[in-house]
Formats: sequence, structure tokens, C-alpha cells
Amino acid sequence: MKKLINFYFLITISILLSRNIFAKADVDAELISALQNASVPVSAVVTFYGEGAPSESQIGILNQAGITKGFSFQSLPIAGVLITLQQVESLTSNPEVRSIYLNKQLEFNNYNGTALTGVDRLRSDQTITSQNGGMPVSGKGIGVVFRIGKKTTLGEISRLTVETKHISSFEKGIARFSSYILRLIVITLILVFAANILIKGPQADLIRLVIFSIASITLFLVDLDL
Repeated sequence: MKKLINFYFLITISILLSRNIFAKADVDAELISALQNASVPVSAVVTFYGEGAPSESQIGILNQAGITKGFSFQSLPIAGVLITLQQVESLTSNPEVRSIYLNKQLEFNNYNGTALTGVDRLRSDQTITSQNGGMPVSGKGIGVVFRIGKKTTLGEISRLTVETKHISSFEKGIARFSSYILRLIVITLILVFAANILIKGPQADLIRLVIFSIASITLFLVDLDL
């Protein structure tokens, strides 16, 4: 009985701790290469878990790592910083940090993008060219972006698609079965408590019974990913 209790307890602790032990940030290989060849801090982009701007605690994580130069976004959990290799290693194991990437120069793809928007096909269309006095259609314009990401219509549709969860009859059946098993486990543990108290009386080890009960329920919930 004692060996079984210890076994369950060790497994429970291992499962709960492993989630944080193995959670590491995604680090850009180009950033590591740049830092290994640099004698000064390199410009990098640190992304945290979250929705809005980096919180005070997340900014504190950067400060604790020795990062003092940089700026944070106002609507995204991102910070641009000057960082060293040692500081990257310090941030990598922090569960609040999602990724660390090299701040590379932005590359524009406007020229190649005309094939996607249909501009190339428009320019080579002989019918349209003849209607335009024999001259291919050309021109220029200015586009003003006032909404990006989640604030656009497509972003809102994407958010609703992700957040709206339709529960199937199969999932409902699994949930009911899981609830039944959980109640069965609780009833069994109560009977184990009662049997130990009736058989052993004052000598019953209630602390070990409590630990065994917590471990059993925790293992069941972890298996269900609750």
C-alpha cells in the first residue's frame, strides 16, 4: 500500500512539474549565429505569451535578465531589445517568453505581389489593352492601412472561428462518461477512507490516504487534459 501511494505521488508531481521544465521559448537560429559573431548586443524581437502589450511583470523579466535598452509594442505582446547570448539563454527557459528572433531588415514583396492581385494579367490582357487605345493599363496609387491583424474583418472571422467551439454528441458522451468515472473514483476513495478507519481505527494513516486521493484524482484529470 505504501509503495503504491508513493508511486502515484511521484508520478503526479512529475507530470505537474514537467510542463514547466520542458517549456522553452522558440529561439531563432539566425539570432544565435549573429550573437556568436558579435562583440556587442544584437537587436532582437522578444515575444511573450498574451494578447495586449507586455505586462509590467514581463518587462521585469527583461530587466532581471540585464536588458535595459529597447521598447515595447502598445497592442502586441512584443518587445524590441538589444540582447546578448547570455541574456537569450536566460530568457529561453522562462515560461512567459514565447520566442526570440533576430530583428532582420524588412523585405518588400510588392513586385512579386502583383501576380497575386491580378495586375500582371491585367497588363497583358489584349482585349483591355485594345480598349485602352493600344496602351497597357498602368497607374499608381496610395493605400492607407488603418486596421491590421485581429482588428480587420478577416481577423475577426478568424478569431470567431478559433474561439467558437461546437461540441459534438461524441464529445458530450465522453464528457458524461468521464464525469461518471470521476464520481466512481470519489466514491471508491470514500469507501477506502471508511474501511481504513473501521479496520485500523486510530492507527489509520489519514495523511497518506489524503495524498493517495489527491494523486489519484490529479492523474485522472491530467489524462483528461482538464
